[in-house]
Amino acid sequence: MRKIAILFAIALAAVLSMGGCQVETGTSYGLEVENAILALEGPDGTLYPAESNVFKRGQKINMVLLNVGPFKKGSDGKNWVDIDVEVKGPQGEIVLSKRGLLGDAGRDVLPNDIAESPYGSFATSEVLDKGEYMMTVTIFDKVDGSSASKTMSVILE
Repeated sequence: MRKIAILFAIALAAVLSMGGCQVETGTSYGLEVENAILALEGPDGTLYPAESNVFKRGQKINMVLLNVGPFKKGSDGKNWVDIDVEVKGPQGEIVLSKRGLLGDAGRDVLPNDIAESPYGSFATSEVLDKGEYMMTVTIFDKVDGSSASKTMSVILE
């Protein structure tokens, strides 16, 4: 996770300055998300910012939420983070719905109660139609029930 956070800290300025035609929306119920970016995985497993929101079918698309928080600590002194991912296809149909991706693995002590770079993934395939998909990543504070979500447009060619 540190490798990802460091890479994004370095690349964040470049990504923020890039324009682009991507649609982004978000909602927050107690948690704040500094920013969200789309990313691809390199050969060594490191995520790096995508150049745009246009991808080839067959690529695995990651939406990285940057600096999410603050999370509350439970009675065990740990934060508890969980993530849902939903993707809607060109006709608005749900093509992916994953809930509770982290489960108990999301229990940890976060520095300053901030999750630096949690992410959700969408593994595309050649059988998917070309067109615009809407990817939503929702992050939850399982201690106090707060949440935040980001939705971004992803175009498959």
